[in-house]
This record gives sequence, structure tokens and C-alpha cells, in this order.
Amino acid sequence: MIELDIRTLSLITMLFCFIFFLGLLIYANYNKRFSGLKSISYGNLSLFLGFLFLGLRGIVPDFLSIILANFLIACAFFLFNYGTSLFLRIYFRFLWLNILGLVGVFISFLYFTYSHPQVNMRIIIINTFLLIESLLVSVSFLRQSSKQYKSQNLFGFWGFFLYFFFCLFRIIQTIGEGSISNFLEAGFIHGLAFIFMQLLIINTTFSVVWIANSVLNHDLETQANLDPLTKILNRRAFLDELNKELARSRRDQLTFSLIMADIDFFKSVNDNYGHLAGDSVLISFTRTVTENLRLNDVFSRYGGEEFMILLPNTNKKNAFETAERIRKIVEMNKHPFNGKIINFTVSFGVTSYDIDAQNKGELLENVDLALYEAKNNGRNRVEIK
Repeated sequence: MIELDIRTLSLITMLFCFIFFLGLLIYANYNKRFSGLKSISYGNLSLFLGFLFLGLRGIVPDFLSIILANFLIACAFFLFNYGTSLFLRIYFRFLWLNILGLVGVFISFLYFTYSHPQVNMRIIIINTFLLIESLLVSVSFLRQSSKQYKSQNLFGFWGFFLYFFFCLFRIIQTIGEGSISNFLEAGFIHGLAFIFMQLLIINTTFSVVWIANSVLNHDLETQANLDPLTKILNRRAFLDELNKELARSRRDQLTFSLIMADIDFFKSVNDNYGHLAGDSVLISFTRTVTENLRLNDVFSRYGGEEFMILLPNTNKKNAFETAERIRKIVEMNKHPFNGKIINFTVSFGVTSYDIDAQNKGELLENVDLALYEAKNNGRNRVEIK
């Protein structure tokens, strides 16, 4: 049997904990939007202190090297559980049961250290607590329902789930073996616990940083694709969606339509009421259109007061009806701003793919010409090209 020196393993684990504590704490300070990261980093600090006192067994009093050391390790797993719930934005359950569990660990270690010394019972008690906390953390990763970060969540889940099984195996092993007189000479399985702990620390830190980075990258991509005022797609993102729809319609021999909208006399709104009023009109129009489109329709701010709507699987007649419905709603709406009512109208141009145009250039040219006709023919109307 390979011998693992527990005191050396404790020192290595302690160094792991301190390095990951500092790294995660610095990361949390630079990314304050992520709740729970500091709790997880303080969990690593608690582990560091626990293994520090554990490694000093025989040098410092038993209260520090046994009772406080294991209590700090238990606190670390409680912090992992609590921090992971906050980080994943999941309601943290069983707070008081967790606190009672920590109190139970502390009292039990007092009893099995001073009143009735038993190393085996101490190993069973601490592993039972770690087993429960590991299971709760793994469930938290599973409860995080975002499919977008499925791989990251599964990585975190498997780390704690495997540690749960290791704790269970260690409890069974401890129950079946003879009395252990000195934990520092407890044997291979108990020494292996330190290696599993190191792997868990790496897994936990890597998982939460991976998830956080994925969220930040997604936010950057979203910001790059959205108009900052109206929060709908910008021109570049719309053209990307148009390319995708063209490819899909060519492949599946489908038709789709484009609607181009322009707010009538928008400059006069800015001149008469101010640019904040103009922004308010743009937002109001965006809300009206969004409420009257299907989930798979694509809506974007194309530039200034111009907007573009892509209607998949929609012929020209249905696109015209959609534009006309929105036009009437906008015309009837009374838009309040700073105690005043701003009435505005919108002109629309409609075209479709396959019948009127075969490529993106023709589509955009036709819908622009249709909008021009609507404006040239008196505005507040829908024209087809």
C-alpha cells in the first residue's frame, strides 16, 4: 500500500487553498456583479486555516489542531454551499439546518476529543457534514436551469457529486476498519482525502470563473448587437439575421417579408419638444411594435428613426396587414411626455423575398423604395414594392 504523509498533504492542500482564495477574491473584486464569489473565496480561506491547524497537530493544543481545524473545514463547505447558491441566483435553503449542523460538528468534536476520544467517530462526523454540503452544492448546479451554461454547470456538479461519493466511501471505510489511534497515521484512504480536496478546490474555482466569464462574454455580445436606446437589435445584428433567413429560405424554398418603418416628421419632435422627447417617442414606438410581433419575428433599429422588421414564413399580403395594424395603433396612441401629449405617425414600406427579390441587395433596395413611396404619397401609410 502506498503511504501518503498526511502532514505533507495538509501543507500542500493549505497552499492550494490560499492561492485560490487570493485569486478568486481578486476576481470577485473586479467583477462585483457576481454575488457569492467572495463567499466561495472565503471558503478557501477557511480551508486554508483548517489545514494549517491540522498540519500543526502535536505542536499546538488539540483544541486548535482537531476541533477548530475540523470546524473551519466544515465552515468552508457551508460557505461553498451558500456562495454557490448566491452565485447561481438560487434561493439558499436550509440556512438554520446548516448552522445547526456546524454547531453539531463543533460539539461532537469536543465530546469525541476530550470526553470520549475516538478518531473514527470524528472522521465519520466531519465526512457526514461534508457529504451533505457537497450534495447540496451539486444539486444547486443542477437546479441552475440556463441551457446556455450547461457545460459549466455540469462541470461544477460533477466535482461536488464525486466528492459526495468519496465522503460516503470514506465513512463506510472508517466504520469497517479498526480503531484509529492517531489521525496523522490513519492510512492511505484518509490521506487520499487531501488529494480529493485539492481537486475539488480546483474544480470549484474553475467552474465559477468559467460561468462568470461566459456570462460576461454573453453580455458583451448582447451589447454589441443591441441598440443602446431601444434595446432591440442594431443594424449590424439585423443584417446578420437577414443573411441567416436568406440562407434558410433558399434551402427550404420559403418566402419571407421585410417591413421598413420611418417615424414621420421626427426632426420636428426633437425641435419642438427636445431630444429627450424624441428618445421617448423612439422607445414608445419600439414597445408598440414589439407587442404586435410574433416571437420569431426580427425587429431592429436600422438607423436614426428608421426601423426594420423581418417576418419569416410570411408573404407580402400578411406583411402588409401587419404593417397596417401597427400603423393604426401608432396613429391612435397618445404619447405623454412631461405633461404634454405627442402625437406621431409612421410610414411603412413592404417587400418580400422570392417574388420581388432574389438577394439581399434587391430586398433592401425594394423595401427602401417602398418606404420612399409611402413618404412621398403623404406619409402615415403602407406601400408595397
